[in-house]
Amino acid sequence: MAGISAERLSNVARGAVQTQQDRSFVYQQVLRLFSPGPHATLEAEALFADQQQPGDLGIAVRQHTYQFNQPGWQDFVLVVYDITNQTDAVFPNLHVGWYLDWDISPTAMGDRVVYDDASGVGYAVCETCAEPMPLAGALVVSADSVNFYAIDNDAREMGVYDGFTREEKWRAISSGIARKESNRTDASMVIAAGPIRLQPGDTARVVLALVAGASVEELRQAASAARQAAASLGIDTVPWNPLPGQLAAGIYPSPWTLGQEPPVMLLRLPERRYVRIRLVDALGRHVATIGEGLYQPGTHRFVVTPASLSSGAYFLYVTAEREGMVVPFAVVR
Repeated sequence: MAGISAERLSNVARGAVQTQQDRSFVYQQVLRLFSPGPHATLEAEALFADQQQPGDLGIAVRQHTYQFNQPGWQDFVLVVYDITNQTDAVFPNLHVGWYLDWDISPTAMGDRVVYDDASGVGYAVCETCAEPMPLAGALVVSADSVNFYAIDNDAREMGVYDGFTREEKWRAISSGIARKESNRTDASMVIAAGPIRLQPGDTARVVLALVAGASVEELRQAASAARQAAASLGIDTVPWNPLPGQLAAGIYPSPWTLGQEPPVMLLRLPERRYVRIRLVDALGRHVATIGEGLYQPGTHRFVVTPASLSSGAYFLYVTAEREGMVVPFAVVR
């Protein structure tokens, strides 16, 4: 999935109708395999572009995949995307990522998706399997901010059994590290890089990796090896440093009713961060920017002015560099 808004998002994930798939992309060059490849045991390359239909972003993509067989590098696959802006407009906030529906358990209902702060890996684990099953996960390898959303497929909000809308897709790839853990259920996840500013005709490189292991510790080792492999290929990456402390936010009163004092959102920062807080409606449309700037560690207070808001559900999207969260908020008139 790649997008700059709910209205401009190209993807091949399941669509707003659960039984149908969005099909934004078409091949310009079918997948070619190289065994051995110039840099890895097995390499693959494909070229594709979206059809620039209404709702598409207007990009061309070169995908190059690397798989290694050397000791310590066998539990990951690197996927490199070179994304070119084929439009005449700047992409101010490009987000690029994967939707992954793992189905590790035999019935698919015994899985849990978790985001691991220590490694930056989002992974799925079967919690009901009679025999131990491998853990499978993914991470952002390139030096970009991370967005992550754990999805309960059967949930009413942000579930996919009732379809996966473009509004939900945009929320999942652009909200920072918004929901770190699913319930034990049929679970899926989105992991994405961004925001990235991309000028017309320019190309941005996003690198993701798939990892597997018998334990969380093995996933962490595979993630570290994937970053080492990327660096050996000349890919811009950085060592993973877990974030200190926890980002926390809440709003009161919610629901807000006419006659009450304006609601206040409290935000706790574990360290100095650049923060942006956006208010969006239930369809993912931007309503207002509540706050933006560089804030010191501690608790900060933001007043939400609801006078112009109609009754309904809203969400405060909080992004604080490579961490984020979504705070629900309701108005009742």
